[in-house]
Amino acid sequence: MADITGAPAYIADPTGVESRFSGVSWGAIVAGGVASAAMALILMTLGAGLGLISVSPWPNEGASAEAVGIGVIVWSIVIEVAAFGLGGYLAGRLRTKWANIHGDEVYFRDTAHGFVTWALGTLVSIALVTAAAGHVARGTAEVGAAAIGGAGTAAAAAGPAMMDGANRMAGPGPRGGSPLDYYVDLMFRPAGATPPAGATSTSTDATTGATTGATTADTTTGTTPAPAPVVPMTMQPQGAGGDLNADRAQILHIAAQSFKDGTITLAPEDKTYIAQLIAQRTGLSQQEAEKRVDDTIAKAKATMDEAATKAKQAADAARKAGAGLALWSFIAMLIGAFVASYAATIGGRHRDI
Repeated sequence: MADITGAPAYIADPTGVESRFSGVSWGAIVAGGVASAAMALILMTLGAGLGLISVSPWPNEGASAEAVGIGVIVWSIVIEVAAFGLGGYLAGRLRTKWANIHGDEVYFRDTAHGFVTWALGTLVSIALVTAAAGHVARGTAEVGAAAIGGAGTAAAAAGPAMMDGANRMAGPGPRGGSPLDYYVDLMFRPAGATPPAGATSTSTDATTGATTGATTADTTTGTTPAPAPVVPMTMQPQGAGGDLNADRAQILHIAAQSFKDGTITLAPEDKTYIAQLIAQRTGLSQQEAEKRVDDTIAKAKATMDEAATKAKQAADAARKAGAGLALWSFIAMLIGAFVASYAATIGGRHRDI
């Protein structure tokens, strides 16, 4: 750095008389801070446009998330250097000339002017960005509220007719949105049907050892009977309690009551009762029904554990990304403060020459 203490404006006052003017040129600081904030917003807008160009909603197209993150960090540093370098230089160049002040004092005052300019520009930029974000959020909320209100009015007007039609189309069966509906349906699936008479089987010729498809035939007439029609397995009501919806509702209530720490823990008597309901409707034995209950509960727990693991992984990735962004923002802001302070000393020297 060049020695600026030898310049005429930097010669110390031999009389030692204190100046009656303040050492802070607020007009220059405000001008530099406003210019910094405006330049920062311009560069942020440019960066947002470049970022939108670089990404793509289609797979295997556009920049990757890592590349976008690196671009954001680099552009943040560019914004700090360009915007606050400009603001600091303006603050130093537009300040009042300090006559008969020691060179070290002039250098300190210029550095302080640059730093205050950086602080003012940062606060103004944050205020403008926050106000713009709040305006966008309010506009989005108003549009969404209007859309929801219109949809609610239309639904209220057409609700009875729509619900009646939906009930007729849906037919019998529980209606709800519980995540356990699938697993309850899984437990109520009927047992597999046995192959009907006349079905093709596999046999081995004792002489040739070849495997051929043989059809069960009438040994007396030598003709092949027509295959019996396959009757689909359905869950018919059995016993006095023939309402399938009531059985499903009971199982859902038991499962909801059995939630503990994010998993389902069935009491032995609840497990036995559920197995009895399943055995009555599926044709399984009590032991097979209990095994199906255990298998279904294990599958539900595995799904819940997988979802919890994915949620934790996503939260951890977001935490790491947030920490990295905060650290790099801190570094970029420090660079901006240094650049503003140094640029103010350059502007002040150009002012005094």
